[in-house]
Amino acid sequence: MLIAFLNQILFPLTAFALTSGPTQPEVQSFSPVGSSNLVDLFTGDFKYNIPLLDVGGYPVNLSYQSGVQMDQEASWVGLGWNLNVGAIVRNLRGVPDEFGGGTVEDKVVHTRKMKPNKTWGVSLGKDTELIGLNIGPGSVQGTLTLTHNNFTGFDMSRSLSTSLMAQEGAKHPWLVNLGVNNSARNGSGVRAQASYSGKMDGNGKRDFDYATGVASSINSRSGMRSLNLNAGAFYGKPSAFKIFGLSSWSQNIQLAHATYIPQIDFPMRTLSRNFSLKMGPGATNWIALDDAVITGFSSIQKLKLNTISSAAYGYLNLEKGKTDRNAILDFNREKDGGFSKETPHLPLTNLTYDTYAVTGQGISGAFRAFRGDVGVVFDQRVETSSDGAANFGLQINKGGNNVIGMDWKPNWMSAENGKWIAANEMLSKVNFAGTNANSPLYEAATFRMMGEQTRSLDAFDQARGNTDAVRPQLGNGLGAKAKAAWTRTSSDQNSQASPVSNPILRDARMPGNTAISVLSAGEADDLGLAKSIPNYAVNGPLTSPSQLPRHDTAAGRKGHHPSEFTVLSGDGSRYIYGVPAYNTKQKDVSFSIGAARLDTTPPNFSGSLYDYSSQISGNTITPKGRDGYLDVTETDPFAHSYLLSAYLSADYEDLTGDGPSPDDHGTYVKFNYSRDHAAYRWRVPFLQNHAKHNTGLRADPSDDKVTYSYGEKEIWYLHSIESRDYIALFNLSSREDGHGVAGEHGGISASMDLQRLDRIDLFARREYLNPPSGQAAIPIKSVHFVYDYTLCPGIPNNSQAGGKLTLKAIYSTFYQSQKGKMNSYRFHYDGSNPTYNIQESDRWGFYTPSLSNNLNSLKNADYPYVTQDAA
Repeated sequence: MLIAFLNQILFPLTAFALTSGPTQPEVQSFSPVGSSNLVDLFTGDFKYNIPLLDVGGYPVNLSYQSGVQMDQEASWVGLGWNLNVGAIVRNLRGVPDEFGGGTVEDKVVHTRKMKPNKTWGVSLGKDTELIGLNIGPGSVQGTLTLTHNNFTGFDMSRSLSTSLMAQEGAKHPWLVNLGVNNSARNGSGVRAQASYSGKMDGNGKRDFDYATGVASSINSRSGMRSLNLNAGAFYGKPSAFKIFGLSSWSQNIQLAHATYIPQIDFPMRTLSRNFSLKMGPGATNWIALDDAVITGFSSIQKLKLNTISSAAYGYLNLEKGKTDRNAILDFNREKDGGFSKETPHLPLTNLTYDTYAVTGQGISGAFRAFRGDVGVVFDQRVETSSDGAANFGLQINKGGNNVIGMDWKPNWMSAENGKWIAANEMLSKVNFAGTNANSPLYEAATFRMMGEQTRSLDAFDQARGNTDAVRPQLGNGLGAKAKAAWTRTSSDQNSQASPVSNPILRDARMPGNTAISVLSAGEADDLGLAKSIPNYAVNGPLTSPSQLPRHDTAAGRKGHHPSEFTVLSGDGSRYIYGVPAYNTKQKDVSFSIGAARLDTTPPNFSGSLYDYSSQISGNTITPKGRDGYLDVTETDPFAHSYLLSAYLSADYEDLTGDGPSPDDHGTYVKFNYSRDHAAYRWRVPFLQNHAKHNTGLRADPSDDKVTYSYGEKEIWYLHSIESRDYIALFNLSSREDGHGVAGEHGGISASMDLQRLDRIDLFARREYLNPPSGQAAIPIKSVHFVYDYTLCPGIPNNSQAGGKLTLKAIYSTFYQSQKGKMNSYRFHYDGSNPTYNIQESDRWGFYTPSLSNNLNSLKNADYPYVTQDAA
């Protein structure tokens, strides 16, 4: 039951693809041999379990799990079935945990291209100042503006505003302002503002000033956008700065309007120009200074560079990246974005440690790394600047004296975001640490089972605030700094200030019931159960396998990457997972395919996939649409799984140092593997020159984008199982389905095939290694598998245009007797067997015809929801 929970929660089937993405279906599901329930109590799906044989006390079984998805890949024993002796499967979250940044060259390469954002405009304004009124001076302003942007096109806006204020020197100054505006792009809006202030003279020594105001705006498209209320009182000498207020209060209520823009993650460069021309005729009546103003402006914003290669630091190595301001750290934010003074809460930040599911006969669970410190994470340093802004002004006064004036004001701007270093006293207290001078038992990071009930370390938990919510204390005013203290708020809303005197570090090892140890590739070269990784030829002999070095930078196996996990069970037995299966290349691509800005014809696509053949030449993509957007992210190699290489009993002892062998004490079971492909090419989606379609705004045919993912990975199959007395050999043959892609842009590759399991032969070890002269060893038992390709016909990665590998029967034979064929298991798959169509699936990935949603006009891409059965 626990394994069922783990498989569904940590590794849901929706993550699978037709070529399985950066993993293998052979490791994605597991069922212990003792499982007898025919219904998965967690999902309600039908499940089935068939014991096949036993090798030295380690059982081998075949399991079935219903609920197959349209895009799910068949394993080596058929769709929905699996034969898995055990593995550690990683659920990658964020940056791979083992990435160590620049010195070991773990990196993420990000490429982006887009058209420069160009805007120009001309504005005609007219000011009329009203003077001589009994109530006070006032003005009326009107503006007509024409703008053009190469992304959004032309826009015409009009505005009119009027204002009245008290006479100069009035004891109680007041101001009223009312404005209306209209824009083809942004709709119509109204803004009103009123303020009132006063002063009490303190005979020149000290004055008492007060002020209050209200402002609001409403828009025809977004409704009421804001309501601003403020009040203040100030006491001091007349010459003093009023910012030293006795008291003040303000409240800005934002309604139905986002107050921030998305963060810029690529450095930008901006160039702006402005021009103005003002003419005033002069007048002597009560309407004076009737001015006309013509202004022009332009701006260009573009990327400073197109490619950034960033050192990436995973959860296990965060202390190594704390001083690298250009690093990518292993964390995410929830509801991320910019922030302003109106933002009530900062985004929620969480470290994205990877999770691991460990399976084997007699062991199961999930574990992850835990850090022994508290640190500060930060965004990669990004700088945005301008090439300089030029402002040119010309004024002409028509009257007794004509005056021509010229004004030029250059401006340069530079903005930078990244780690907060200056004026941050808290940084020295909450900084990731690789060592602890006060404790030799300190562990920067260690692996422990998730949800394990163990004793907590009171001192470390207390230093972190236990379960209280904590926030750093910040100073006030200009030049404020983060103090080395924080405020703790308990669940009953009681708050108290608490200084942070020392760095927050765990001074003892983290307790745990299940010991999980790991050896890096460099360490496993000397200390591993196997100093290298044996690679047996598919269907080849058990002797003389080739040896793959554990530390091979060219192949992606870097010296600091984990290479061998050991899990110690409660009874003292050890499970060794010493074959890392690597995803050697991963590339995620997104680009625009929208129509030209003035073209009202939407791009041609069917459902959720789009054929971009017209946008590719050779291996180069030419983005279309209004912004010409292209974004590519490439990630360095990482292991997606660690295969079970040995089971060792509690009393096992390696006498000769050559790994598990018959001359050792105790019980062992050794698992051998064949690497069928070193660089199997996978892609999502599979079809050639097709990508997943994102329509953007339905009303805008120019903003459509598509995405695809491409990668290369190792493919490993179980070759044999050895014990002191028995050997089991796994015989494979090529499949018609499961072919990889020809290249980055998809399409089937005839040579990139996968294997299926045809037969398992169990031998007595002595007879297999020393058969009678001139004779082949006879297996004690053979398990045979019978297949066809009937399920899910029409998949694009079947070389014969058939379906997915389908298990039809299994039977066993003993020695040379064929009587077992009479007692075979035969499988019939009832229900519908629809032709493969990735468009016919719901948001969970399960087959759902579009017509079943009772909305005949909508495809599943537009309505991906699951139809609910009546209660």
